[in-house]
Amino acid sequence: MPAVLERPPELDRAIPAGLPDDPPETAPQRRRQWWRYLFPWLKTAVGAPIEDDALIIMNETDHPWACAAGFRSLGLVAPHADKATSVVRKGQLSARRADAPADTSPLVVAMTPSVRVVQITCDVVGGIERYNIWALSGPPDGADWRERPLL
Repeated sequence: MPAVLERPPELDRAIPAGLPDDPPETAPQRRRQWWRYLFPWLKTAVGAPIEDDALIIMNETDHPWACAAGFRSLGLVAPHADKATSVVRKGQLSARRADAPADTSPLVVAMTPSVRVVQITCDVVGGIERYNIWALSGPPDGADWRERPLL
């Protein structure tokens, strides 16, 4: 295929008067934000933490619970026991009764980096058991961590 080096004369007559012959110049490339260079840790997706921190799951009920943080299984927590685990405290933690029917919905709580303890409790009102899950930023009732044995 031959290369065209000059503009054919018939194209000069086809362009109406007043229009520019050359296409407009493109805009200059955008520069990255200055804070990206000064704060490189903000480049992670949504500022998600990348380190695992200690989390204590306290089961105050008479049933074992299967816990999961996102898609990661944290295992079973025995009745009236505590379980210490290392997990990224971001997203959601779900707890499902291990001895419940398959169609039972799990308990779900949102976790933030300030959450240190997740507590599963049971309230009995009028003979009906109601299970709750709480995210706590510190030990309940001001108790010391060393007072309770961890399993």
